[in-house]
Amino acid sequence: MNNLKQQSQPENLAESSPPGWQEFLRSPRGATYLPLALYLLVAIAFSWPLALHLGDRVILAESGDVWQHLWNNWWMRFSLLDLHTHPYTTPMLLHPVGANLFFHALDPVDGYLSTPFQLLFGVAASFNLVILFQLTIAGWAVFLLARYLTGHQAASLVAGIIYACSPLESRLLNLGQLELTSIEWLPLYILCFLKTVNRDARPWLWRGLSVALLLVLSLNTWYYLLYAVLFSGLYVVYRLWQERKDWREQWPRTIALAVGVMAVYGLLILPVLLPTLREAGTSGASQKAFNVIYNSATLKGLFTTGPSALWGLFGSSDNTEFRGNFLGFFALGLGLLGLVTGFRKNWFWGAVALIFVVLALGLVLHISFDPNWRPDNIENGLPLPGALMFKLPFGNIARVPLRYTLVTTLCLAVLAAYGLAWLIKYVQNRWQKRREVQWALPALAGLLIFLEFFPGPRPLADTAVPAFYHQLAKEGNWNDFAVLESPDAANSIISKAMYYQTVHHHPMVGGYLSREPEYPFQNYPGIRELLQLDFCPSARQCLYQRDILSRASLNNAQGVLQYYKIRYVIVHPALLKNEDSRFNAKEVLQATFGPTATPVYQDQEIQVWKAGTFIEPGSQPDAAKILPQLAEGWDKREDTANGPVRLVAAQARLALFNPYDKAFSIKLRVSSSQAIKGQAKLTPSLNGQAQPEQTIDTGLKPLEFTLTLQPGLNDLMLKNSGPVYYGQINLVNG
Repeated sequence: MNNLKQQSQPENLAESSPPGWQEFLRSPRGATYLPLALYLLVAIAFSWPLALHLGDRVILAESGDVWQHLWNNWWMRFSLLDLHTHPYTTPMLLHPVGANLFFHALDPVDGYLSTPFQLLFGVAASFNLVILFQLTIAGWAVFLLARYLTGHQAASLVAGIIYACSPLESRLLNLGQLELTSIEWLPLYILCFLKTVNRDARPWLWRGLSVALLLVLSLNTWYYLLYAVLFSGLYVVYRLWQERKDWREQWPRTIALAVGVMAVYGLLILPVLLPTLREAGTSGASQKAFNVIYNSATLKGLFTTGPSALWGLFGSSDNTEFRGNFLGFFALGLGLLGLVTGFRKNWFWGAVALIFVVLALGLVLHISFDPNWRPDNIENGLPLPGALMFKLPFGNIARVPLRYTLVTTLCLAVLAAYGLAWLIKYVQNRWQKRREVQWALPALAGLLIFLEFFPGPRPLADTAVPAFYHQLAKEGNWNDFAVLESPDAANSIISKAMYYQTVHHHPMVGGYLSREPEYPFQNYPGIRELLQLDFCPSARQCLYQRDILSRASLNNAQGVLQYYKIRYVIVHPALLKNEDSRFNAKEVLQATFGPTATPVYQDQEIQVWKAGTFIEPGSQPDAAKILPQLAEGWDKREDTANGPVRLVAAQARLALFNPYDKAFSIKLRVSSSQAIKGQAKLTPSLNGQAQPEQTIDTGLKPLEFTLTLQPGLNDLMLKNSGPVYYGQINLVNG
């Protein structure tokens, strides 16, 4: 007989009750669904004061990821209702090429779940309602699982609090990572999978729900899908061990049920899985060992309190060791009690908890966390099983092993329910079976666990959007033009700019995705300068490599903007942190839009510059409107009596942007060139096509190339047989 299969009804439910609400309250159905109200109250308290600001604030404590996830929800609605397309590619980011979202933390389930609320209340309110839903259902799901296993209503309610209010979930809330705060589906899947393998009544219901919940987990985050699959494998092994005496009869059925669920799921997920694996293999998704170890749990972190309404009274606060993997002293105490008092039937949950703790510790064992770890010392330690997983195909994609503690917390919650049920029975026997103990002890335990995990009121961020974006929403159709937001150093504005896009609905240059894709457009002539307004490698010499190029030629960046239908450049002055970056921004903007140009809109947060019509339709091509840019291979500026020069050791790339819609010829003139180690051969090529060779002497010599430029970006490669200095570069009509 399977000792995990204990489906008893909650104690003391009346067989006959008064009609109406009282009958519902006393019925098995009421005992099942009324806890939802409890967990909703817990969710409101745990996320406090979010419930007071559903429409105008979001939780924001540790990163800007929350803006990205607000965009995710909006994009799911916009792709479904406005564009009528699947959501895994978007034209709204990485303009003009668009973005592949298969390996992005897109979270379609929560996006679609939020869609009706977006239509009713807006993006921010729908996002916050989804968070309350996640916390509520997470607690309820573990309650159902614990009650299925223990048969004890009150103790199972406490198990739900342990899981829903865990420090890991609290940390994820502060990070704003909606796909990871969606922890509710994992325990629901485990419950349905147990009922499937345990051969419970209504078998097709549990099999179907198991498959459906695996799909939901996949569409939320592959992390939790991995946890579900690992748990399933461990449970099947445990079940086979239980059935070892009747293995000839039982094993084929158990294996068939588990394999059947996984096989059906595998077939259904293929349309998403295959392109995701392709993207993972080509997008640089693999992680370095340093990143994986740095984001692993430590032994000390499992027992180190952080911000806590309870332990804060004794001085506990945020610290480097607390990263969301604290297990909780009260939960650990009850869990150990449940393991010890019922070891013969509960050891499986303790074993799974231990296995996932080991996986959470990552590739090597570290006792404590060191924020100053370096690649040369972080791998010093006892190798762990995670190092083997890291070497498996696609095993090096998972960046944050400490999240494995989610399953540890789930198992701990189940064991705590067993421990609390035993304690209630023990105290009742000692206190002459007083009924008050049945609820007083769980109430006290639940309160202490909540206070131990609750970090206090959460900091909230304003979701107000500058008025200009609302004006922008009324300007043309969604694909009439794009916008560029700056500065973009280290994604300083792009994440929040994605949130602003949920208002204005126009494509944008750049984008903040879970894995940084290749995006050559960000380095195109003019685009690079405008994105990195804060770039200033040396004081008062900030304009991007405009020393041997005409500074005035940056005005031609407007041609690039027009070519790619980028109508507005939106600057966030608060992100220009020092005098040099502010100087550079002013220089670039004046060079681009003209020395007398002014923003078309300005408030306390943004300046908006509008690109005019730079190329008139039908106009004849003019070399003066080509935008040149020094790319790879050019050494630092050197000043000489004949003006600034740059050294090219072996080869360098000169980008030339033709803003016209047709090819035309120009002459490229270099004021002076000089080989420094004997005569050198110059072998140029344009867009991969060889151009006539030239000889560079040790004396100063001008150069001239005749080039036919195609519309858009052209690459001129200068390959030298030896190092050569190049002087001023000018473009004239051919």
